[in-house]
Amino acid sequence: MKLLRKYIRQILLEDRESFVLDLLNNPSYDDTFRDTSDEDADPDEKVLQGYKDRAAMGRIMKKAFAKHADRKFIDSLELVHWSTDLSKIIKMLKSPSARDELSAAAYLPGEMPGTSAFGKYGLIINGYVTLLANDMDALQTGYSEFYKKADPERVKSSGVNKGIGNVDDESIVLSREDWDPNDFLGNEALVDNWEAIGVIVPDENYDDMVEVFDELYDTTGKEYSLYKASFRL
Repeated sequence: MKLLRKYIRQILLEDRESFVLDLLNNPSYDDTFRDTSDEDADPDEKVLQGYKDRAAMGRIMKKAFAKHADRKFIDSLELVHWSTDLSKIIKMLKSPSARDELSAAAYLPGEMPGTSAFGKYGLIINGYVTLLANDMDALQTGYSEFYKKADPERVKSSGVNKGIGNVDDESIVLSREDWDPNDFLGNEALVDNWEAIGVIVPDENYDDMVEVFDELYDTTGKEYSLYKASFRL
C-alpha cells in the first residue's frame, strides 16, 4: 500500500511539473505578470487595459489547468458564491447570468459552512470550474463590470470570462494533493456555465426566503434547496 501511495504521489508531482512546463513553453506567458492598475485612482484607459491583460493571462492559465487538473476531484467540490447582500442573491436567482464566470469558494464534500467572512448569504452552485487557487489573493480576478467595459464584443459572444491579475502557479489546485485553502482568506474557484441549486441564509431570514422561493417557483417553475446557517454548521 505504501508503494502504491508513493507511485500515485509521483504521478501527481510529474503532472504538476508538466503543468508548469506547459505554462513556461507558451511564448505569451509571463510568470512575473501583475496588473497593478487601481480602479479607484487610475485613468479608465489604464484600468481597462489591465483587465484585457488579466483576461489574456487567465486564458493561458485556464488552458493549462484544463489539461492537467484532476477533473474527478475538482468536480467533487462543493461551490458557494458568498455575498453580504441578500437582494443580490435573489437577483441572481431571478436572472442568472450563467455565461458569466462566477467566483466561488470551494469546499470538500460535506465541509460547506453556514457562513463566510465574505458574506452571510451563500448561493450554492454547480458548474464547470475553469480555475482553482488555494489563496483567493493569488488570482486577483477583479470585477465583472470592468471585463464588460474592457472587451464588450467578447462578452457579447461568450460572456464574462475572468482573468488573473497576478501569476502564482504554486497556488493553483490541480488535485487533492494540492488542496490547502488559505486559513484566513480562503480559496477561489472560477465557475463557468453555473447553475444555482440552493441558498444558505441566516436563521432569522429563513421564513422570508421561503416566501421568495414560493414566488420564484410560481414565475419560473424552478425549485431550490434552502438552508439555515445553523443547519450547515
